[in-house]
Amino acid sequence: MMSQRRLLRIFGQGPREGVWMTEGDKLRLRREGKKFMGPTESQDQLKSRLLTGKAHTPEPTHQRYIRPIFSDLSTSHMYDVLLKATSFFNRYYHAETGVQSARWLHDLSLPSSPSLPIVARFEPPIRNASLPLTIIGAHQDSANYLFPHLPAPGADDDMSGSTSILEAFRALANRGYILQRGPVEFH
Repeated sequence: MMSQRRLLRIFGQGPREGVWMTEGDKLRLRREGKKFMGPTESQDQLKSRLLTGKAHTPEPTHQRYIRPIFSDLSTSHMYDVLLKATSFFNRYYHAETGVQSARWLHDLSLPSSPSLPIVARFEPPIRNASLPLTIIGAHQDSANYLFPHLPAPGADDDMSGSTSILEAFRALANRGYILQRGPVEFH
């Protein structure tokens, strides 16, 4: 796992076309504070991640649909999920505890379902392919890149996001929510 090689571009050094490096090499680069990107990232994506600024937040427009669901949200349920999620040594996808946490999260979401990348999909009563699909997702993995042999429970990256999304899904499903517009998928 740590010896698996990926093509990386290290900014400020090395050939522009990239260098083949292992996961261990990536950990070393992070410890050294070096910036790099993999083949799935573009330089524009990296620049946008590094730039800071004020986010544009549109005005809420569908509060009448969402407000009634607020009473179904349970912070104690979210706390329990987050407590269990952070009990894993880490949730790194190559680690055994990462696999265990992914199985636990899957079983928590859909106990009788086979493993699918789409956890759930809400459809409007009448399908209309011209309406946009909304995908809601977060990642649950965590790793301690600076000190890989130390724990990385990762509540802030990004299990809190996964927990919030899971709770929203639970509340919508329990209420039998029916969409008025395009489909929504929870990943």
